Amino acid sequence: MTIPPFTLNAFRMTSNVAAMTTFLTALGFRLEVSSLQGVGGAPAYVVLRGRSGRVTLHHSEDPTAAGSTQVTVDTDDLDGAVVALTAAGYPATSWDEAFGRAAKAATLRGPLWIASTGPDDNDYGYQRHQVVTPGHVDVELALASTDVRGDRDLLVGLGARVVTLGDAYCCLAFPGGGYVGLSVGQPATEPDLDGGWAAELGLATSESGEAVLAHLRAAGCAAEIADAGYGPIVRTTDPDGQTVAITLQTRGDGGGAAG
Repeated sequence: MTIPPFTLNAFRMTSNVAAMTTFLTALGFRLEVSSLQGVGGAPAYVVLRGRSGRVTLHHSEDPTAAGSTQVTVDTDDLDGAVVALTAAGYPATSWDEAFGRAAKAATLRGPLWIASTGPDDNDYGYQRHQVVTPGHVDVELALASTDVRGDRDLLVGLGARVVTLGDAYCCLAFPGGGYVGLSVGQPATEPDLDGGWAAELGLATSESGEAVLAHLRAAGCAAEIADAGYGPIVRTTDPDGQTVAITLQTRGDGGGAAG
């Protein structure tokens, strides 16, 4: 049984949903879902779509959790995903969350959270927005690993495709959109979602460094172009105080559009 195509969704706990939304829309993300009730007049829950992949922002009053990011995935076929994942050796269960239907699959790296993006008559108190075409920005989460080969095989088993392969680094694309960059290192230990896959928010763009700098400065964010060793990046700090690296290159392989 084939696992339905997943779209990568970077799940970010944040103490300032409004500022993070402004930061991400300046880079080309577009609003897809928002809560009708919020904090201080701003939504407490927002989903933004990029050219490839999504970012979810969830308000947190916990200062130790704000700024943490987790690897999650979306699917239009949650029930099919639960059955296929379980058959593939990743026992999965589903339930109703406050924001919609969700599931969790057991993996060697810890539980992988899955959200349903399929048609549903019940909007769970959230507003769906008509998404205009996103800008030239992709989600590219940085995932530290003590076993790059093992985690690579795990992601391939979940349907991802290897784009770049090395001894200490591997980039994989999810069929529905979004990338994960695996590199040798100690996995993040900041608070995450019930033992899930903690990661660092990273992005990639086919725009020039000067264009990205202009977007960020217009949004009030300081930024600089730097050499990351594998190529140029724009380095900036998001409203949660987290460093974000924006790779100045396009994968050029149609890694998928968030669906």
